[in-house]
Amino acid sequence: MHKLLHGLTDDLETCKLNCAVAKFREMTNLIAEIDIKNGKSLIDESICTLIRVIEPFIPHLAESLWQEIGGEGMLYLQPWPEVAKSLLIDNVVTVAVQINGKLSTIIEVAINLPKEELKKIAMSSVSNKIDQNKVRTIYTVPNKIE
Repeated sequence: MHKLLHGLTDDLETCKLNCAVAKFREMTNLIAEIDIKNGKSLIDESICTLIRVIEPFIPHLAESLWQEIGGEGMLYLQPWPEVAKSLLIDNVVTVAVQINGKLSTIIEVAINLPKEELKKIAMSSVSNKIDQNKVRTIYTVPNKIE
């Protein structure tokens, strides 16, 4: 949610309104995926955030929704939701796997994965495309999209 909020804020600041509206839809999809048994407070917080960020586009509806959920005061007086910068950092990195200099596949692995583990995962992802006995050299560049 914080990545979407960060992107949405950037889209609004740069007047990419169509992208901002697309982020609203992504937010609603994300909220719909939250397990209601385990994440009631997360759902409530996410809905409050969504209502606040749609306010510049549909102020009357947003204000009505704000009052309906029991929001305090007028919605337009509420501060813009803050993005937790620590939650913007990815725990995974995308790595391209090439065979003879040509892109074969793309894999996602944990950030700072040791080179040997990265090699094993990469080899297993392309094992059906190569003959294991003919592999002469394997190059790895950890934490970098190639």
